[in-house]
Amino acid sequence: MFSKVIFERLDSIEIAVDYPQNKVKNYIAIPFKVMKALNIAPKDEVYVVNESKFKYIKVRVWPTRKEDDDKFIIRLSSELASVLEVEFDKDILVLTKEKQPEVPSLEYVLLAPEDPVEIELKLDEIKEFLIGKTISEGQVFTYDKHRLRIIMLKPPVGKGQIIENTKIELVKPS
Repeated sequence: MFSKVIFERLDSIEIAVDYPQNKVKNYIAIPFKVMKALNIAPKDEVYVVNESKFKYIKVRVWPTRKEDDDKFIIRLSSELASVLEVEFDKDILVLTKEKQPEVPSLEYVLLAPEDPVEIELKLDEIKEFLIGKTISEGQVFTYDKHRLRIIMLKPPVGKGQIIENTKIELVKPS
């Protein structure tokens, strides 16, 4: 039931849903020792990004309860986990103090299925799903129960955004 969080791609931390009796929405709870290691403080605002679902949200940081003080963990409110569509054991979340930067538009994207089985996917539906989202090479996402990996972007940029004119192709299994 745990996943990983990466803070500015430096530290790996387990994540879990916060205690159900907490009534606060859209926050993350972090032990003080982890806050110190990440150079953040209570009431700081950070962006939590679920890169595999192309979702992000700005949240406030709060300390965890005393029983979590010795853990290297971050607890998400259940509302936040829902908004970000977090799938524990699968998703990697990124915490950053900066808003997601503007990214260039992509001309071409090449996708490959993660499963070696032959699958029937409609590229126009996948494109519609991806329009407006920021993607990067090597990223894996789920569409219609199929896991797809982004193999190549043109122009060759670290990250890019799918637009209406982006051409998408799917590698055929051999």
